Amino acid sequence: MDYAVGSQYPWIVVSEVRDGADMRGDGDECPFVPGRGRIPPYLAGRASQQRTGRDFLNRIQAGTSPESDLVLYGPRGTGKTAMLLWLAAEARQRNIDVVAIESADIKTHEELVDQVSRPPRWIERLGSVSWRGLQWKARDGSAENLKHVLARRLRKAPLALLIDEAHTLDPTVGRTILSTTQRLAGEDAPLVTVLAGTPGLP
Repeated sequence: MDYAVGSQYPWIVVSEVRDGADMRGDGDECPFVPGRGRIPPYLAGRASQQRTGRDFLNRIQAGTSPESDLVLYGPRGTGKTAMLLWLAAEARQRNIDVVAIESADIKTHEELVDQVSRPPRWIERLGSVSWRGLQWKARDGSAENLKHVLARRLRKAPLALLIDEAHTLDPTVGRTILSTTQRLAGEDAPLVTVLAGTPGLP
């Protein structure tokens, strides 16, 4: 995984292990059991990328917005999802709120807002409430409401928004996410958005 600063975002290119400090000798026991979508017990060769992730988390933990979003991209099977899982665990240890999204689950603004919002449990169970012909829904999934949903969560804690398989996001939904998080960043909200996907993502 190489780290390079792009014109807009810091790109974390997930490709091969190159960090010599983390390299093992051939005779060493390998703690990594390959598997898709799981975090290994040890992220070999990822020390510099972990430092970058921690820097972003430190910024939002301190209550300020990072200078940009974070993008991880590379071929399948190179550890992007493992890095997202590691980032989520790191964030939770710091009491940072985490929203982890699989882009395949989101095709509309309504589904996006549903994934990001966290209504009270009784509302979640009911879905909507009716009284004398008036109906109130738990969530309104309009594009305009994404900012309000994120802002409500940000009032309680800094937020890490992690989006896996981001290259498959519906373009309209992707634009909504990026424009909304950019507006919040402009207000110095303690929010970082992390996108992960294959090489076509940039």
